[in-house]
Amino acid sequence: FSGPTLPCSAVLTRQGESELAPLLEEVLDEYEGLDIGSYPRWQASGWEVLLLLEHDDEAQLDLARSALLERIDADRLVATHKRYKPD
Repeated sequence: FSGPTLPCSAVLTRQGESELAPLLEEVLDEYEGLDIGSYPRWQASGWEVLLLLEHDDEAQLDLARSALLERIDADRLVATHKRYKPD
């Protein structure tokens, strides 16, 4: 793959994908041009879901990330990264 990469933010949570799906849909409906990838993974502490948000406008990306963080369960939030570079 070549070319420019989109600005990316990450949110890591212990909330299940079935709980997250409607929240992600709400945020996607609010922010045109936003992409969200959902990546469940098993850790020693249990299941976690890595959410990667991408948008070509950093200001919109930051607003979408904030909107998502307002919706998810803060008690199950593991980490968040304003700018994230996937491997």
